[in-house]
Amino acid sequence: TTTKPLIKTVQLALNRTVLHAQGGGQPTDVGTIETPHTTIQVTKSLLDRQTKVATHTGIVDANATIEVGDKVKVLVDKENRLILSEC
Repeated sequence: TTTKPLIKTVQLALNRTVLHAQGGGQPTDVGTIETPHTTIQVTKSLLDRQTKVATHTGIVDANATIEVGDKVKVLVDKENRLILSEC
């Protein structure tokens, strides 16, 4: 038998980001967020225009830990952004 890798969906709220948020007909950027403990594959980014908080939804290994206050590095998928900019 084969075992599927265990993954979970997470949401991270950041005070700033390089990912363009979904809105106004604009599709969301995708990319990765690197933490000290794991890498999150970002599938969606939203921006609350009132609070200016960017919420990133993504998938990560189910055993990964993410702590409030962790320093992170946000990376955009450049190829995907180029495709979206040509639409």
